[in-house]
Amino acid sequence: MAVSKGWLVLYIPNARKLTIESSYQKDEASGLWDTPDHAHLFLELALAGNREHFAGIMCEGGSLVDVATNGLDAFGGVR
Repeated sequence: MAVSKGWLVLYIPNARKLTIESSYQKDEASGLWDTPDHAHLFLELALAGNREHFAGIMCEGGSLVDVATNGLDAFGGVR
């Protein structure tokens, strides 16, 4: 129902991967923590269920599919 209303829906089959089985890296310049594993998993899941929808949404850098794919490629592609 949410998808039919134009909402972005992201199904996370196992939250453990976003919490316990992930890595954290501190950015020394900002002092903030980054979670590259979280970002990678999020992009994979978002593309898996929304590729057609993302293809029609344009932003700086191309469509959301382009942006998400470029982000994944920067960190080794889809796992």
